[in-house]
Amino acid sequence: MPGNVPPEILSRFVLHLDPDDEDGLEALKTLAITSSVFLQPCRSVIFHHIKLDDWRNHTNMNAPSPGEKLLNLVNSSPWVAKYVKKISIFDVLYASWLSNDLKVAQALNKLNLEQIEHFVLHRGYRTKWLMLPAEIKAVIMKVLQSPALVNLSVRRTPMALLGIVQPTLKHLELLETVANSDEYIKPVPRDSPLVIRTLHIQHAHDLSGNIQWLVDRANPVKVDALEKLSLVATNDEDCRHIPMLLEACKTSLKTFEFEPFAQVCQSSPEPSSLTHQYYLLTQRAANPRSHFFDIAACTALDTLSVTVGVAVANFEGDRNCLEWTSNFISSISKSNLTRIHLLLEWDLSDAPGDIENTTDSRFFNGLAHYLRILGIAACNSQKYPCIRSLDVEIKSTNPVHDDTPHIIRLVNRSFERIPRPDLVKLSALPHETALPPQTTATSDGGGLPPQRSTIMGSIFPLEILSRVVHSLSEDEDEDIQTLRTLAITSSAFLQPCRSIIFHHIRLNDFRQSRLQPGSNDRSPGEKILNLVNSSPWVAKYVKKITIQDAFYTSWLDNDLKVAEALNKLELQQIQCFVLHRGHMSSWSRLAPEIKAVIVRICQSPALIRLNLIRIPLSLLGAVSPTLEHLEVLDTDKDSNIEEIKPASRGQCLSLRTLCIRDFHALNEAVKWLTNGANIDLRLNALEELEVFADNEGHHSCAEVLLEACGKQSLKTFTFSPYGAMCQSLP
Repeated sequence: MPGNVPPEILSRFVLHLDPDDEDGLEALKTLAITSSVFLQPCRSVIFHHIKLDDWRNHTNMNAPSPGEKLLNLVNSSPWVAKYVKKISIFDVLYASWLSNDLKVAQALNKLNLEQIEHFVLHRGYRTKWLMLPAEIKAVIMKVLQSPALVNLSVRRTPMALLGIVQPTLKHLELLETVANSDEYIKPVPRDSPLVIRTLHIQHAHDLSGNIQWLVDRANPVKVDALEKLSLVATNDEDCRHIPMLLEACKTSLKTFEFEPFAQVCQSSPEPSSLTHQYYLLTQRAANPRSHFFDIAACTALDTLSVTVGVAVANFEGDRNCLEWTSNFISSISKSNLTRIHLLLEWDLSDAPGDIENTTDSRFFNGLAHYLRILGIAACNSQKYPCIRSLDVEIKSTNPVHDDTPHIIRLVNRSFERIPRPDLVKLSALPHETALPPQTTATSDGGGLPPQRSTIMGSIFPLEILSRVVHSLSEDEDEDIQTLRTLAITSSAFLQPCRSIIFHHIRLNDFRQSRLQPGSNDRSPGEKILNLVNSSPWVAKYVKKITIQDAFYTSWLDNDLKVAEALNKLELQQIQCFVLHRGHMSSWSRLAPEIKAVIVRICQSPALIRLNLIRIPLSLLGAVSPTLEHLEVLDTDKDSNIEEIKPASRGQCLSLRTLCIRDFHALNEAVKWLTNGANIDLRLNALEELEVFADNEGHHSCAEVLLEACGKQSLKTFTFSPYGAMCQSLP
């Protein structure tokens, strides 16, 4: 090493290497043994940040726990403690590892926690603070009380923890935090208030509660000196509560970053897709313009930055984020902004039209129109008297090919006719594919996990991310909201989330029962037809179909668009079909098109589960031999209908589970099922049988079915006897 170069200069080279990058880490290790001049600087970078997560243990169950690995490190090399300035704990998988790893507390207590400057604590969807052991809670609180703490990022933790943080904290990130008070977390006295300079906040369900907690003067955090605010909208109601936070920091805020929620960005207040009708029925606003908010009160605001998913579709298939952004900027009454920054993200892989030829494309011409409206609004000297630049960044995320040159041409053409085209500063970010390239395995066969996705600074294998997504249920409203949030958080989550959200398509008309005559609400068939027409990719995810036509007046008899919509799905992959009809309905009154598509679903070679109410038993003649689980309730008495032609099966229909109930004709239904002349149905492999008796004559039906079952196969028999027979003997 040249003797005339000061060590201080040489050591600064180390700061340009990133230890979170594999190549950067290897370079630091090599540099540390190259010269003693680099040893201490390299150690200070390598051990500056300690990360505790458990994603590797899901590929090697015998690997030591995160706490054990860190404890072994600090026991064997105690000098590591003096370098640690940042700690990250990621406990985000379905099952919490942190709750059971007591060595985390032992290891962290061996560090110099009073010098921690940056702390990240991200917990998962089903984790709870109360379930953590006392030792781990205690060490987390010690980290939070570090007199050097400047940066804090927390996810799914109580906001009450901010009551013990020292006033040195300046930069705060709140993700899915719990705004309720916690009686077990007692605030500590401070010499000065906790004044935040930068704040990032995001919550899928309770952004309003988080904002109210922050602006409450009784709570420890003060936002009246906030200089930078970053918000991600993940809910219809989020935009309504943002003005409350802007009001609290109106004299100090200099930079406001915002990402609108795709479902809010609608051009009309029509109902959303069938998949989310209940959520939107209870959450949507009647007037989409009510989602706008004004920033005029922020007198010190210098920069407004908006991230726009240009081609991101809401759950109706509409792609209106750019329209919303254009209208939002146009709706601002007056502001002293000097810079408006737009990050336009373009994933055109499933967008309608061709970006290479936009002349006759309604979609791309619409985007050009809203870009022009946005540019005209930014040039309005009455609204923005101090504006100096409209910075537009373009990022193409199309996984197939790079659309950047065509996007630039479209954007340039859109801004040509605005009053001050010189304001626009257009730049393009490197093309970003939906999935990063796979890494190659090392010579020892271990290698690095393929397809990583970086989320909030934590790196996880794509396989683990997919398992996290599939642990959520598509039937729970809260989980649906979480899935929607995940889908827009990272491209790695997009396909797994779509596969769950659109796995099950439901057609029912429960809304119509509460609507006035003459209502313009769309029929179930029209809703799903609009969905598959606007987003054809939905079809590949649908594996389960439910049709509920159980009201007194049938809607299915008259909704021909049901057949049109279902025929656009990939019916050969349907695994589960539920068809429930009402007491007054009849198969004979269904339109031929609807009968035909129902038969097509039943003939699916993937069909495993079938649930029928008020349907002719002869429909079973069309069912694929793959069927294993059958539930038949109150069969239609027109059991033999000419429109239903039995399928030509190479084998019989063999069930594993059967549930049967009929208030009036159970005997006839059982006789039909066990008559080989009607259907080649074998029950000798049945494992589970459930029979409901609704009158005295039904008890013999159970005996008939039991006789038909295999003596060696039946494992579970559930019988509900007729109530009048269940009387005590005199």
